[in-house]
Amino acid sequence: MYRSLNVILILLLLVILAGGYVRIVEAGLACPDWPLCHGQLIPAFDHPEFGGKVFWEWGHRFLALIAFLAILYFAARVWFSRPHYRKHLLLLVALFCLQALLGALTVTELLASPTVNLHFFNALILLSYFVWLRLRIDSKAKCDPPSMLVQGFLLAAMTLLVLQFIIGSVVSTTYSGYACDSFPSCTGVWELPTTRSQSLHMLHRLTGVVVLLVSCGYLLLPASGRRLRWACCIVPMTAALQVLLGVMSIYWGLSIVMRTLHFGVALILYLLMFTITCIYLLSRPKHA
Repeated sequence: MYRSLNVILILLLLVILAGGYVRIVEAGLACPDWPLCHGQLIPAFDHPEFGGKVFWEWGHRFLALIAFLAILYFAARVWFSRPHYRKHLLLLVALFCLQALLGALTVTELLASPTVNLHFFNALILLSYFVWLRLRIDSKAKCDPPSMLVQGFLLAAMTLLVLQFIIGSVVSTTYSGYACDSFPSCTGVWELPTTRSQSLHMLHRLTGVVVLLVSCGYLLLPASGRRLRWACCIVPMTAALQVLLGVMSIYWGLSIVMRTLHFGVALILYLLMFTITCIYLLSRPKHA
């Protein structure tokens, strides 16, 4: 069962990463209808108007379908073997159905910023819930009971990271990434932002630095296992790489490669921090 859990986790990560890439290359409307693509199950990938973008949008949908089928298979297995998880399985499937609905709305609403952001954050909720459920099933993913201080730090760090994701998503969907073309200042001159887009961009940078500083606290967490200790050490390194990629994106003119790497590393950072938080919180005494 644990092997199938890992496969589903990889599929979910690929779906979210593919969705981010579709956003970056602006292929969200390469399939202007839903659930079909140009009225076909398998469209022509050399469309005269959208070109290769059709492949990326269709591929994103195809990966999502594979992930959904894998989750249904997993739910069916656990439904009968572990009945006490049934309500969690129903919620997991419901979240995926909601994700599909939001995906359809992003197309019908012509990539409206609120819909795109909801689609992305529901994907994060789906990923988070699956990771939490996976760790609940895997009884080995435990550590020594954490103190209240450790629990507070982990929850505060996750809250800060989610805030950073919200700001980053708004920056992306409002094209505020193009508002600042210099680093560390916005326009090459040290002055207050003059537009909403510049303010969002600089706020994203500021919260990114704060996340990096906070991530260093993971080095001080009490970790009883070698794998957990390594995971805690990787968190600040991943956060530092994320900041570096953000800076390089500015100098490289927001190239597709750099923006994709920036998004992918952010996703890995989220997965690391959320997994560590779940391991500690699931290790609390039952009465806590």
